[in-house]
Amino acid sequence: MKYGIFIIESLDVKDDKDGKILKDILNVCRVENEYKEVKNKPQLIEAIDEFQNSNFRYLHLSCHANKEGFELTDKTFITNSEFSKIIGNKLQKRRIFMSACEAGNLDLAGKLITKNRIYSLIGSPEPIRFDKSLLFYPTFYHLMNELDEKKMMKKELRKSIRGGVNLFNIPIHYYAFLRSGRKWNENEVKEYIFLPNEKTKVEKKTVLNNA
Repeated sequence: MKYGIFIIESLDVKDDKDGKILKDILNVCRVENEYKEVKNKPQLIEAIDEFQNSNFRYLHLSCHANKEGFELTDKTFITNSEFSKIIGNKLQKRRIFMSACEAGNLDLAGKLITKNRIYSLIGSPEPIRFDKSLLFYPTFYHLMNELDEKKMMKKELRKSIRGGVNLFNIPIHYYAFLRSGRKWNENEVKEYIFLPNEKTKVEKKTVLNNA
């Protein structure tokens, strides 16, 4: 796989499209990307398949959400469990970035990491302002591409998150996979809590509801 951002966006027809704007900025920065706007569940499933076949490492999902799941343009609500079922084994060892309110939460991250075996999920645990998300993610992707255009190393990834959190005054949670010896941990994830101008908190979290 290669460094590249696959953007899936599903917002209300009247909303500003931060995913589309992100694509334009990434084009200027010469960061490879692909943009897909979806309106319903069948289109979401198709977009996930396209991402799987794209050879890009990173999925950026722009939508309205809460701790239980996210909403599509046609108002279909996709629960965290349902999204986990949609993904199945298609996105193993890839990273997901959520430009969505409250999507940086343990329930979603725990399912996708322990069951679907993605490497990590990054997003805000709180309602997120459009302008802050619009500024944070292009800056983050640009920094990561400058640091290592082949892949995201954990140390550089955390450094870039910290810089964006402080600069744009936005909380971000970063959930990462764990291994027990050489075996993938199916019960715990590592949680990094980034708050503006505060020391990063790091904890192991047990995934209690993994249904």
